[in-house]
Amino acid sequence: MARPLNQSLWRQLSEQIMSSMLEWCQIHPKATFREIEIELDARLSQARARMLEDLAISSSAACRKKPRASRAPPLRSATRRSINAALIPAPS
Repeated sequence: MARPLNQSLWRQLSEQIMSSMLEWCQIHPKATFREIEIELDARLSQARARMLEDLAISSSAACRKKPRASRAPPLRSATRRSINAALIPAPS
């Protein structure tokens, strides 16, 4: 059964993410870009899951149909790297 979207909850979740990230950055002033990215991704993934759930439940099509089997989205291709042995210093 479809239900209306709770947009005020989404706004509240977004504001909580922003304020908690600002607080986290104050507590961790020397955080690296990667550390900040990990913290932000953790918070965003929770909000994303909630938003996806709300959208799926509110969608009448999602309520009527079973999801059809589909291929997984392609992974982002990482550039293959190799080591040039000539550039590695020999042990002394």
